[in-house]
Amino acid sequence: MTASNTVKRAKRRRRALVIVAASLAVLLIIAELVARMLVGRIAADKIAEALPQGVSAHINATPKGACVLCELATLRLSKLHLSTSDLTVGDVRGEVNADAAGIQLGDPVQIDSLEGEIRLSATEVNRLLQDAAQTAGITINDLKFSNGTLSYGTEIDVFGRQIAVLVDARVRIRAGGYIRIEATDLRFKAGDFSSQIDTQERLVSFDACVAEYIPELLQITNVDVSDAGLTVGVRTRHGFTAAEESFTELGSCRR
Repeated sequence: MTASNTVKRAKRRRRALVIVAASLAVLLIIAELVARMLVGRIAADKIAEALPQGVSAHINATPKGACVLCELATLRLSKLHLSTSDLTVGDVRGEVNADAAGIQLGDPVQIDSLEGEIRLSATEVNRLLQDAAQTAGITINDLKFSNGTLSYGTEIDVFGRQIAVLVDARVRIRAGGYIRIEATDLRFKAGDFSSQIDTQERLVSFDACVAEYIPELLQITNVDVSDAGLTVGVRTRHGFTAAEESFTELGSCRR
């Protein structure tokens, strides 16, 4: 056997090894993609099935671990991103984006924690706040949203007269599952009653119960106002199972 033949065979072996390695890499990538797709679909279906009567949503689920195939070997996912654009609770509709951590695959699925946000459109928030204001004895109108601020119209009593005012308000979390619509500025539509403004802001502020629209296992972490509406941050109080009983009991507000 000549030296040139030996070199040629060595090159062919190296080429074959490269082809095999590349083929294996491609197969692993395909397997990883398929695993991600299947795990996401199964997880989404499990969570959708666990939603109680009166709650509906088309769930999207995407595993976020570095190697889903590796995690499947232990039946435990490190992270799962969940989203829906049509979560409906009773007659309230919103969008949800959340990240679940520590997902133990089984029947039912066990989840260590979940944190995310619920987005309510301006139309939905308008309806909810109209009801909350009415409960507080306040009539509001022309509700508008801007970054960090709500504005609305109402009337206040000044020297025995009902005077129309425009209110700017901030939204903050209040204990007991409430959010506080807290007036920060009043502008009178007509007349000169500026001396009364400092004593009236509390009369056009009110609380709105948010806890009654979300499962009891969730707690409110933050609330933000934007042009599009209201975003409510939430996280779980403890680990839970992706089963109907975890979502059946809605929260309640308490003073």
